[in-house]
Order: sequence, then structure tokens, then C-alpha cells
Amino acid sequence: MRPTENEKDIASFAGRLLRERFGKGPEAAHVVMQGPFITIYLRHFLSPMERVILEQEGEQAIFRLRESMMHKIVPEINGYVQSVTGQVYKNFYHDSDFNKESSIFVGIDENAYDGENPFKEYPGKKKLEERVRQVTAEAEKNPTKSFQAC
Repeated sequence: MRPTENEKDIASFAGRLLRERFGKGPEAAHVVMQGPFITIYLRHFLSPMERVILEQEGEQAIFRLRESMMHKIVPEINGYVQSVTGQVYKNFYHDSDFNKESSIFVGIDENAYDGENPFKEYPGKKKLEERVRQVTAEAEKNPTKSFQAC
């Protein structure tokens, strides 16, 4: 599937913004907009400074640094996405895998759900939730409540 002009524009903006803020941007940014969701995937996004911190102090130190930076960057990306698409993303999240040097942003349109959560019950829910618990436990933190998309 070929990216739309909006997706290309958003990917370019995200890469440029991160390059300005981190001194090094991602090798590639890929955006997919489908339904009420937008994802922005960043490949090979780890600045030289972050790499040193990761080697010397470990993942938790770089996690705190990245969280602090993203606290300012996420609203900027969300605002730009809204200006380009006209969609309001009420929820906009980010996560990083420092070992794979990748990050992802996920936005959910504010009108995605009219009151009722469509993910409350679905086929395979118990199996998926159990797998999420396993993966999360491996990452050293068990979920505190049932997995829900919203």
C-alpha cells in the first residue's frame, strides 16, 4: 500500500522535528492512517547521546530522558497531524524499543468510539490478554488492570 500525500507529509514533519530536537532523526519514518487510527513508526532512532547513556546507565536512564523529551514533542506532532488531516486525536501515545532503535506513535481519533468501547469483548480476548500479561511480565511489569484499547 502506497503512502498518501498526508502520510508522507506527516512522516517528513516528524523526522524533521525529531532531528531538530535530538540532533539526529530517524533513518526512516513511516505513517499509516486507517480508520480512527494513525501510527508513525520510526526506524533506527537513537541519538549518539542516547546510545552512550544506554551503554553506561542502562535502559531506565534513557527511558526517563526520552519520556521527558516526548512530553513536549507528542503535542507538537499531534497538532501538526490535526492541521494536515483535520482529525482530532484525543489520545496520542508513544513507545520506544531502544535495543531495536525504533519508536512508534499511535493516535486515536476523538470520535472513534461513541461511548461504548468496541473492544470490551471480542473473539480471542482471554488468549490475547494472557499473552499481554506474559510479555509484560518479561518486561518486568505486570498489568494492573484488564487490557483495553481505550
